Amino acid sequence: MSEFESEVLSNQIDLLKSLKGQQIKEMIHYLWDPPEQVLAETIEYDLDHPATPDEIFSYALGSLYITFESGLAVTFGSVPSLASVNICSVPPEEQDITDDEDDNPIFASDPIYSNEFWKSILGQTIAMVQIIKKKLEGMNYLSYLPYDAGLLIKLENGTHFIASHGLHDNSDSFSVIVESQIDPEIRNNLVFTQSLQVIA
Repeated sequence: MSEFESEVLSNQIDLLKSLKGQQIKEMIHYLWDPPEQVLAETIEYDLDHPATPDEIFSYALGSLYITFESGLAVTFGSVPSLASVNICSVPPEEQDITDDEDDNPIFASDPIYSNEFWKSILGQTIAMVQIIKKKLEGMNYLSYLPYDAGLLIKLENGTHFIASHGLHDNSDSFSVIVESQIDPEIRNNLVFTQSLQVIA
């Protein structure tokens, strides 16, 4: 995929508001490395919690690309220097869903590296979104950072998912998770902002 200019979530409020009512057409996680390599490495190095094949869609390094039935498309990723998730809108002329192996795409419907939950998200409509902020304890020289640690996306069928900056393991890695997968050690340091559908 091509690279597009992006901003942290709190600088893209209008774009976030526009997600309400959008019906999800496709979700693709473009990985930095081939999924087979990612799986082998997590088995080798993460001895306590090695990933299973169907978790690669959630946890592998890379960016998330979502297209909607309306023609809108967005990408999510992480900006470690800002401790935040970023988002950008992909112009129609650049919307190129590819299965080119060089881009290492994992589709939500992938039978090996995804699972039924992510497949079930396809066709669902977004009801609301909330930015998840990470708060720091006490005075901290990094307090000037935006800490847009995630975007909670709630769907009209009652399910949800999160575009996350390390919320699953308190790291600088992008992930696509659900709320129950947030690392318990950082959960109390998170603030869910007011629903953007309410103030839209």
